[in-house]
Amino acid sequence: MAGNLEFIKSETGTSVALLDVTNCFSNKYDVYYFSLTKVNKASGGFVNIRYLDSGGTVIDQTEYDYASLETRAYIGFGANGVTNASSIKEIACGTDIGGVSLYVYNPYDSSSYTFLTNQSSSVRAGFGNWGSKVIAVHKSAEQLSGVRFIAEGTTFNNITVNVYGVK
Repeated sequence: MAGNLEFIKSETGTSVALLDVTNCFSNKYDVYYFSLTKVNKASGGFVNIRYLDSGGTVIDQTEYDYASLETRAYIGFGANGVTNASSIKEIACGTDIGGVSLYVYNPYDSSSYTFLTNQSSSVRAGFGNWGSKVIAVHKSAEQLSGVRFIAEGTTFNNITVNVYGVK
């Protein structure tokens, strides 16, 4: 994505199943970049997300659609498309996640759906290298305030999330 990045905030977690990045969206930007680093999970499985509404409440209704493309060293490519999900899944997978780049579009605009693009690289224990690309939409035109990162079925040993506004 072209443009300058302006740092907004950083959140870290240790031995947590969830990490909320709150109050990171405003009317100052239309596009946000999230960089996940130092991500290590207790066991394999996916990193998923849910948005937080303007009051900070987790949106867990079936308002998300997403599609993913996985590049897996042990079996090749895989694709998945899901409608009416209660979270955006497959943001990353594995125990040692090398990096996650995530863009969120229009989260503060109450008259627009919120869109997401993502790519990640990781190592999944027993399976080898794993990469993924995800596109998603939150199908409710509402103002959002943040993002919840979820270690599906496990915990994050460590996770750091840096948030930037794209100018």
